[in-house]
Amino acid sequence: MTQFLAVCLVVFLAPQGPVQGVALGQNPATPAEHFQLLAVTISQRSELDVLLSMEGTHPGFEIWSDRLGIGLVEVRASPSQRTLLTGLGISSTVLVEDLQLQWEGLFRQAAGGGFFDSYQTYEAHAAFLAGLVQAYPNLATLLHVGTSVRGRDLWAIRITGKGTNKPAVFFNGAQHGNEITNSAVLAYMAEYLLSRYGSDPTVTALVDNVEWLLLPIVNADGYVSGTRYNFNGVDLNRNWAGPGSSANFSQRETAAMRDFLAAHPNITAYIDFHTYGFMIMWAWGHTPALCVDQPTYVTFGDDLAAKIFEVRGTDYSRRGPIYTTIYPVIGGSVDYVYGVLGRFTWTFEVGAWYAVPEQDLVPTAMDLIPVLLRFGEWARDCDGDGILNVDELAQGALDCNSNGVPDKCEADLDGDTIPNACDPDMDGDGVVNELDRCPFTPVGVPPGSDGRPLGDWYGDCLVTLEDFDVISYYGCFSSSGPGIIAPNRLCRSKLDADHDQDVDLRDYAFFQLSFTGW
Repeated sequence: MTQFLAVCLVVFLAPQGPVQGVALGQNPATPAEHFQLLAVTISQRSELDVLLSMEGTHPGFEIWSDRLGIGLVEVRASPSQRTLLTGLGISSTVLVEDLQLQWEGLFRQAAGGGFFDSYQTYEAHAAFLAGLVQAYPNLATLLHVGTSVRGRDLWAIRITGKGTNKPAVFFNGAQHGNEITNSAVLAYMAEYLLSRYGSDPTVTALVDNVEWLLLPIVNADGYVSGTRYNFNGVDLNRNWAGPGSSANFSQRETAAMRDFLAAHPNITAYIDFHTYGFMIMWAWGHTPALCVDQPTYVTFGDDLAAKIFEVRGTDYSRRGPIYTTIYPVIGGSVDYVYGVLGRFTWTFEVGAWYAVPEQDLVPTAMDLIPVLLRFGEWARDCDGDGILNVDELAQGALDCNSNGVPDKCEADLDGDTIPNACDPDMDGDGVVNELDRCPFTPVGVPPGSDGRPLGDWYGDCLVTLEDFDVISYYGCFSSSGPGIIAPNRLCRSKLDADHDQDVDLRDYAFFQLSFTGW
């Protein structure tokens, strides 16, 4: 490993569990100890399990690698934690002796340097956004998203031209406080949109037709102390509710994000920036199963990677679902925003390390400007047919949730042509998916409480002769059966077509006439 890379490692892999007044490289529980960056040699699965266990039980111990498996795994650990690993027969090499020294040096800005000539403090980022709003009062607004555990404000900038009822695109960075490259990237994107408005036709059209929401720092406490986790020692990107997750927004930062998303139902695309690894990823994170929109994500992801490559040859070749592309992520923002809210959702792992060299900040941001613009184009004309979303809606395109994007472009996990945002969560699992509704609704036969047609004894979304045969056999007042709908709820109200207080095969021919499409 080169000396430069070792220096970069230090800067980017900051400690966990930020505490005001406690140095970055120190463990709040044992402030006399500093933290190091280690390369741990993993030769078998049981050794990796030790690391995973220590991450949850030893304060300040963190796994930082972008890959988990046999080989070298980078971790943040105190000297005593390294001694513990050695005692368990797990060898390691010190890559960075003192993370604190590196972090402090990172924010020493050269005299006369511009905002993007070096990394900036949390306070400088807040001032930069406020300065943009002051410089472009007709285009930019400062939004208060919430506060951190330590009471630091979470500031986002809203950028758009005149008018209302526009689709929005939401970018955030630094859910992991030590991943500071993406905060600079988002600040650069905000300035890019504002400074080119009125002179760049593409930017002007996108700012006029799209609402841009950019939040450079989600984990403000972690950013200040250079830690991955928040002040409470919680990984914010494991604290979201949603499919497969037992978390429920227990932290102030994630609760603020949840509320912000709820307050902006016009958000049609959500992009969560992380570092590092040159990756473009999407749902799912909690399961290796492919999401229903996998073909769309693959096509769009390939397009994004091609546009990035055109800038200066940067290769974002690692693309795919989070679970299989990097590692399982349970309780992440992508699965919640996609699986629960039904929004177009992505995560990017930016750059080659947690903090690229200062001279690469602007080139790294420029790599991702095509991504910024492409998401705006999607929000403006989601299906790329040359007709603006707003014009399609004026011509009668369906928009069930009135968010400015035609229903045909919204996520529809259950395939019923109704976007998830308008579908009921029939089984109450917090996710609208194929388990909630059938892919069609028979004419005259409203769905039951589980979303399936009344009379669907076998639970296959069809009401057939076989369903009636079983119901007829068990009788009208049978209380249960092998399928979803108990026949006692169906008698007299829906299936008893001849009103003889019983459901039998004589009702079937009449009942079948009310169905279409099969």
